[in-house]
Amino acid sequence: MRLLLLLTVASFPVSVTLHHGLVSLCVLIVLYNVFRERKLPQGGLLANPIHLFNFSTVASALLYMPEKIREALSSSFLRYGYLSSLRGEIRGPDFFHLLNRILLLEGILLLPVFAYNLFVMNRYKLLWGNMSKVAEIYALFTLVSLSLALYRRSWIYFLISGVFFAVMMSPARRAEILGLVLTVFLIVALYMKRNRAYLKQGMVFLAAVVVLLTGGFLYFAEHQKDPRFVLALEVLKGQRELNEETLDRLSTTRWNNLKASLVVVGRDFSEGNIVPLLVGHGIYGGGKLTPPPPNGLPYYEGIGIVLEFIQRGALGVIALILIFLRSLKVLFSLDLGRRESLMLLPFVSYMVFYNFSAVFTPYVNATLPVALLMFGLAEGYLRQSRERRI
Repeated sequence: MRLLLLLTVASFPVSVTLHHGLVSLCVLIVLYNVFRERKLPQGGLLANPIHLFNFSTVASALLYMPEKIREALSSSFLRYGYLSSLRGEIRGPDFFHLLNRILLLEGILLLPVFAYNLFVMNRYKLLWGNMSKVAEIYALFTLVSLSLALYRRSWIYFLISGVFFAVMMSPARRAEILGLVLTVFLIVALYMKRNRAYLKQGMVFLAAVVVLLTGGFLYFAEHQKDPRFVLALEVLKGQRELNEETLDRLSTTRWNNLKASLVVVGRDFSEGNIVPLLVGHGIYGGGKLTPPPPNGLPYYEGIGIVLEFIQRGALGVIALILIFLRSLKVLFSLDLGRRESLMLLPFVSYMVFYNFSAVFTPYVNATLPVALLMFGLAEGYLRQSRERRI
């Protein structure tokens, strides 16, 4: 099972089809053990929130979006990969060290692929996915290389993390940049709190992150002429007034989407639509609602929690809040003064990154299964470690 879990995580940057196939195999093994042992698997911190989230997803699809029931069931099934990782019985930190090194190697080997796609094919792409996947995959590599840098206390790994961070920023995906920056600041703050001797180095690293962010912003505004960054620079310079029109352009129609979504939510409350308020209108149900999403998508891409309230109702939102808070709780519980904890850090922090990056986007995408699986591996190991000490 350990080898399968290692291959499942390591396959994510290479092929989403292979990754989801391996996740499905992990879930099937869990189901086999349930029938063989006639006992439900021991749940972790995220088990009940995932049950609740999956229930609202499937229930709303059955009621309001039956044409999406297959997608609702398949995505819910993949999320149970989290339960398989809890049963991994990882008995030493060597597993995490090995997997971190494999992911680091993948990040280095994928750099020529990224360069070829960008400079020859003129597209942001790796072996699969679009520009958002470039950002999400290299966010994972950044967290891995940063953790190895703290573990090894080597500036080489810090430089590698800087390269990975630059690649992650290159598609100018604001949600992923926000998610990774917040996660990195949390990690460095926690590390400095537990390792006060490295306060100076931590401040230098955070300053370097700010310089990279500022440089990236100016690059996209001045050289790439990205309209979002150009407009933001004009607002900062006082050349443009910050009003609803500029706010909507800066947010890529998210402002008008948010206003439309609030109309839908307000109507559900005023009309007493209890079932949609509990389980939502179904995934991609926005296309059937009035007013429709202004950006033409089948969902209201404004504020993530409002979007999910419309799609999965109060039950789904409660599940997301629990996932967010409990993943943060595990991150804060890591003793980053211990080198063993540093090897667990990417596995916990990638879930935190995923949660932060979904603030302005739909919560569910192809990356969620690996984030849950990695978090479950770290949580399962921490629980086994506590049980052994007892």
